[in-house]
Amino acid sequence: MINMNSGLGSISKIPTGLRTLIDAQKALRQEAAPVDPAKITTPDFQRFLDEMVETMHEYNGVGLAGPQVHIALQVAVMEAVFHLGKEKEPEVVVPLTYMINPKIESTSG
Repeated sequence: MINMNSGLGSISKIPTGLRTLIDAQKALRQEAAPVDPAKITTPDFQRFLDEMVETMHEYNGVGLAGPQVHIALQVAVMEAVFHLGKEKEPEVVVPLTYMINPKIESTSG
């Protein structure tokens, strides 16, 4: 598992094939740790992102956050592709998007 005290820890210790939480509500309400910007381009973190996307697709999801796969980091992936019919090409509504250390800002004054 990841040592949260180091920002990212050793992501290479994450088992291949991420497991999702059955009831992720509680995990999603817990504060996740920010990802150290220096770790984002490392092969280990990139592999983690790839596994998140693979897991999201495996569950036919449109989004997945780190805490949903037992990794309490501020990271999420999302993508929405709809198949409108057998003869039509899939329609991409939301392209594959990676969110790392996202911030929610108010747009009202």
